[in-house]
Amino acid sequence: MRLISQSGMLDIPYENVALSVGRKEGMYVIYGHTAYKNMPCVLGKYATKEKTVRVLEGLHKTYVGLLYAENIAFQFPSDEELEE
Repeated sequence: MRLISQSGMLDIPYENVALSVGRKEGMYVIYGHTAYKNMPCVLGKYATKEKTVRVLEGLHKTYVGLLYAENIAFQFPSDEELEE
């Protein structure tokens, strides 16, 4: 499975990334940690903890549903796409 950042400028294999959530400038930020340059990349930014949790749950459901699927990508939605 491929992970595509909100901006669409980052596309990485899910198997090569560790995810974490942090706070920056009042937003919840989902970071992807890879071996490349040993620095985290921003995959998505969300206004509330609830939106962040929904995105991570959606990512998990997509990954779990992959048993027999190929060429699946998960793009982190924009904050505006998520309902409060």
